[in-house]
Amino acid sequence: ICKSAFASCWRLNSVELPTSLRTIEVGAFDGTYKLKSLVIPVCVKTIGNYAFRSCSSLQKLELPSTLDSIGNEAFTYTNSLSSVISRIQNPFEISQSVFCLGWDWDYSTGEEKQIFRKSNANLYVPDGTSEEYQKYDGWNMFAAIYEGEIKEYESDSLKYAYLMSNQTATVIASDKYRSYSSITIPGTVTIDGVDYRVTEIGANAFNECYKKYRIERGYS
Repeated sequence: ICKSAFASCWRLNSVELPTSLRTIEVGAFDGTYKLKSLVIPVCVKTIGNYAFRSCSSLQKLELPSTLDSIGNEAFTYTNSLSSVISRIQNPFEISQSVFCLGWDWDYSTGEEKQIFRKSNANLYVPDGTSEEYQKYDGWNMFAAIYEGEIKEYESDSLKYAYLMSNQTATVIASDKYRSYSSITIPGTVTIDGVDYRVTEIGANAFNECYKKYRIERGYS
């Protein structure tokens, strides 16, 4: 995909990319702010600088095992992102700017220093690879890193991301157009006969809900 090919396509909310794709160039989807989910297909090797910058509605991202380069600020300002699923078995160094939510400047030492703001998203990586990911500052820009396959489940207008390896679940989305007068978040959710502890409410899970008079929390 060439430079700025879909930049600022304001109405684009989904895209299906071909498996023949190898490179996503600079700013390819920059400012496509209604894009909600994205699966980078297997065989893509390179994502360029600013490729998905300011895709502020993007909630879920999947990175293929074939990826070996992600450019600076490729996913900066993806404020709604709650889950990044990486299938990369051998993680490589990336800039702290790739997934950051922006940055500040620190002058306290007398020298100008850039401080990157961490993403609110969780990073899910293949089993046995979390220590390798943690070696690189760019992959440490997430709220948390978990090993194992993440899946999704919907119940009572709430969407959960759950991890089979530790039987925990995160509330990641709600019906934003439902006029809530109260919301009950359960302590556990049962999926295929297995109880998963609800341990977290993800970034922007209830953002833009028109009415929220009362929230009852059952999770811990």
